[in-house]
Amino acid sequence: MIFGIVANMAPSLTTGVFVGFLFFLVLLDYIFEAIEEAAIHRGLGDLYEKLKKELMSMGIVSFAVFIYTLAAEPDKDDATFIAFEMSHMIFFFMAIRYVFLCSFLYDL
Repeated sequence: MIFGIVANMAPSLTTGVFVGFLFFLVLLDYIFEAIEEAAIHRGLGDLYEKLKKELMSMGIVSFAVFIYTLAAEPDKDDATFIAFEMSHMIFFFMAIRYVFLCSFLYDL
């Protein structure tokens, strides 16, 4: 099902989106590099690494949820799917809270 979608896509649109996404990723890499240099300059390199690792973990969980919803096509009223989505949202808000708390604690 997932890979069958590719046959129905317009090549020019797909190429444009791919190039745009690639440009965004390169730009994001430069931004993260600047943030990392600023964090190291302020003596917060360890905090930056921990936050990056935490957010990467959340990205993996989000990707797993995305793939699950595409591949399994679960019933939206299924209790397992609802529990999975609720856990995902709770983890997301915990990660956001973690980032804000770390930034406030280091500013004290």
